[in-house]
Amino acid sequence: MTSRYRQITFLLLIAVLGIFLGTACDRLRNVKGSIGGTVFVDGRPQAFGTVQAYLGDTVVGQERCSQSGHYTIRDLEAGTYTLIYLNAMGAPIGGETIVELRLGRFEQVDLQLSVQRPTSSE
Repeated sequence: MTSRYRQITFLLLIAVLGIFLGTACDRLRNVKGSIGGTVFVDGRPQAFGTVQAYLGDTVVGQERCSQSGHYTIRDLEAGTYTLIYLNAMGAPIGGETIVELRLGRFEQVDLQLSVQRPTSSE
């Protein structure tokens, strides 16, 4: 093998590795995460409500709960999300839940909510 041939082979190998690594880095940057769990209201799983994920003031994802109260909101960018639960009639129940989602991760978030009942004023 001549020295010139080795240099060209080496440069081609470096170019191919650069393309491969560049593509891999692009894919890593585009990996999205998910938030999921179960919604409980007063200790019982809640079916058919909706969990909404807000980034700032914008709803960026939502998912209807299954019959057993499970939900998974997919394809979310890394960031700090506010989760709100809406019952089957669309009324919010409980408060907000803040979740920090990291790149490409699944965050398990079970929502433990309570319905505030009015107290009698006797």
